[in-house]
Amino acid sequence: MIGIGGLPPIHRSLIGQTTLLSLALLVLGVTLLVFLPVLTMERPDPLQRTLYLAVGAAAQAQMKADTPLRTLLETKEIRAVMAANDRFRLYVQRGAEDFQIGMSPRWTHAFSLPDLLFAAESPDRNRVSSFASFEFNEDGAVGRSGYRRSGGQYYYYEVGGIEVAVKQATGLLAGLSPALFWAWFKDYLAVGSAILAGVLLVLFLLVRSFRRLANIAQSLGPQAPGRLLPEKGLPIEIVPMVRAINRLIRRVERTNEEQAFFISAAAHELRTPLAVLRTRLENLPDGADKDDLRNDLRRMARLVDQLLRLMSVRNKSAPSSAVNLVEVARNVVAERAPIVIGQGVEIDLDAASETVQVDGDKCLLEVALANLVDNALSFSKSGQTLQVKVGPKRCVTVKDQGPGVPAAELENIFRPFAKSPPNRQGHGLGLAITRSIMALHGGSVRAANRKRGGASFALRF
Repeated sequence: MIGIGGLPPIHRSLIGQTTLLSLALLVLGVTLLVFLPVLTMERPDPLQRTLYLAVGAAAQAQMKADTPLRTLLETKEIRAVMAANDRFRLYVQRGAEDFQIGMSPRWTHAFSLPDLLFAAESPDRNRVSSFASFEFNEDGAVGRSGYRRSGGQYYYYEVGGIEVAVKQATGLLAGLSPALFWAWFKDYLAVGSAILAGVLLVLFLLVRSFRRLANIAQSLGPQAPGRLLPEKGLPIEIVPMVRAINRLIRRVERTNEEQAFFISAAAHELRTPLAVLRTRLENLPDGADKDDLRNDLRRMARLVDQLLRLMSVRNKSAPSSAVNLVEVARNVVAERAPIVIGQGVEIDLDAASETVQVDGDKCLLEVALANLVDNALSFSKSGQTLQVKVGPKRCVTVKDQGPGVPAAELENIFRPFAKSPPNRQGHGLGLAITRSIMALHGGSVRAANRKRGGASFALRF
């Protein structure tokens, strides 16, 4: 099932499911009220249905107090009954207004109208409500009369002289006019609608609580430690689930803290032995072995620096200084000009304008972009072009003409120590540091393969 206007499919929505179920129950209840008596009782003959047809017209006339009785009773149903029955008579009284077709009413005495009218004029008449009716037979002609008193208003109808059925009264529910149906079932419909409205209100409040939890959950992350889902103002059935999620968040935060502490401590402790090794290495005689050791030591020192930088970025609070992305890109490109020239690679800087401003930390953003440029340079060959573009919508893109990234690794390459291919040089921390810096700035970094070859990395704020 397809949703409408971006909404979830009805069968997957609590409100949609409850609405459909409530409507189904309401329709089922009305159907049982209408059809069950008709199907279980002896079906009235067409003559009785003709009587119901006329009574329905009388009930409709009583309900519309702002329309003259003559207009309401001169309908096609009444004309059809009159044409088929010479003795037909109809009398309707609505307060001080009445209307008559045929002979005068005969059964008004059955309801003690003077007493009823007197009761209607009592001081508490607005709270007086009653209803009664009965059928009669006059020399083979059927009829029906009844009265209703509500809110100080008195109504009376009398239908008689029906001897011949009309064609409109031959169906299963013929004779049951919309007005009569409304008069009989409006209370049930009102109760059902009130129940449905109450259920929808409860579901709306429940869904709003879920959405509030979802919005808070989206804001959780390494830059918001200690933040938990709220437990106040939620239904008691949801609170155990929220508490379980909060316990999980606490365990994950403790694990992350222990991991970060271990990495930071190990990196700090390694600095001293590396410094000692560097000093002792310089005392060795020059040669190929010394150069190899110097390169290995340089790689180890770079790994320690990257680990410390990664941990420092994760522990920082969100920066808020104004930074020009165009200036950041220019600095990064200028710093790598000697490397680019040495590799025979051409680097192109394209800026949509002189100023594209974001809130952040300039030094960290330069590190994030430099990691992307260095990664692109490591896959670029002589004669190829590397493009750095600063878009107007606060997006910085780095494109190369290298072999691209395997589709299965497009997300994994941003994890710490992830390398693609695994045997390439480096420690796999540059892109992880870039992702942490972008997360700190409320942004993201994405990788994609270009149609004409190469990879594209985008920083989005």
